[in-house]
Formats: sequence, C-alpha cells, structure tokens
Amino acid sequence: MASENTPPATTSASTTPPIVASTTSLPNVPAFLTSAFDMITACPPSICSWDEETKFTTFTVYEPDKLGAEILPKYFKTNRYSSFMKNLNTYQFRKISMEQSNGVIWHRYEHVGFVKGQPEKLVMVRSRKKLDLQKQKSRQELVKENEA
Repeated sequence: MASENTPPATTSASTTPPIVASTTSLPNVPAFLTSAFDMITACPPSICSWDEETKFTTFTVYEPDKLGAEILPKYFKTNRYSSFMKNLNTYQFRKISMEQSNGVIWHRYEHVGFVKGQPEKLVMVRSRKKLDLQKQKSRQELVKENEA
C-alpha cells in the first residue's frame, strides 16, 4: 500500500480495466483528448495514473514537473504543464487538488467522458467554446421563433 505521500503502486491486472488500442481512429474526437487519453494510459504511474479508487473515472498527476519535462513533449507540442492544465479546463475537466502532509500537492482531474479503457466515451467531452457557440445558436433560433 502506498504511504500518504507517495503515489500508489501499480495495480494488478485483475482489477485494471483492459487497455484498448490507440484512440487515433476515433471520429469527431479532438486530437488533444485522444493524445491525453493515450498519454495517461502509457505514463509511468509514479508521474501520472488513472485512479483505481474512483473506478478509473479520474486521473492524478503526482509529478507535474516530470510530466512536463519528460512526458508532455511526446504527445503535445509543449512541455508546459500549465498549458496542459489550461486545455483540460477548456474541456471542462474538474480539478481536485490533494495536499499531502508534507506539503506536496497532487492534481486529480475528473470528467465523466474520460474513463480508463473506455475511449468511446471521449465523444462526451466538449470544449467550453463549442458549448457556448451551441447555446448562442439556440438562443438566436429561439429569438427568431418568437419574432415570427
């Protein structure tokens, strides 16, 4: 069992959902989401991993600096963890910071459409911009209907 200040050890294969092939063939899913999904799945668990206790509906970043320096450049055109966080925010991920007793802060992220082993759910993840445009279009249509 992991101590309070260390990332959890890897889990046995019996409790881990099966890892599906690459998500690159998913239609209508932004590249950021498929890359993030693949990255978290392949990332060393001491840096970032899916969370078993939430039934893999969240992932935790234990070492943001290492994620930025070693992992992000393999999947994205940046090595800045802050850019990765900004993109997660754009796609409405909920951030849950977890402070450990030694002052270390882990970042846990959650989205109902971002679940380990279930890339087909990625279509549920929408950007704020896209949703705002859809709301604006709906309002405009409603105004037109009321004017008619």
